[in-house]
Amino acid sequence: MIPTERRQIILDMVAEKGVVSIAELTERMHVSHMTIRRDLQKLEQQGAVIQVSGGVQSSTRVAHEPSHQIKTELATPQKAAIGKLAASLVQPESCIYLDAGTTTLAI
Repeated sequence: MIPTERRQIILDMVAEKGVVSIAELTERMHVSHMTIRRDLQKLEQQGAVIQVSGGVQSSTRVAHEPSHQIKTELATPQKAAIGKLAASLVQPESCIYLDAGTTTLAI
């Protein structure tokens, strides 16, 4: 498979999934990690994708990501319900780790 074909497959997979791992790409195209990395570097230089840890994502995905403030205002009843349920599962004297996501704010 020539580089142009591989790069088109990468773009198609990213368009379909949003984010694709390097492992998925190597498995799909039966090429080495370095071959995929070179293709990703070329696509990133063209502005078509953005490399992320272990994979690649659409360059438009970042541009359309809502701000943290906007995310806090989305699906608030659902987030409150999730937070209430999750908090009820925490045992006394236990320790939990939460990320900085807007759903975890309700816990």
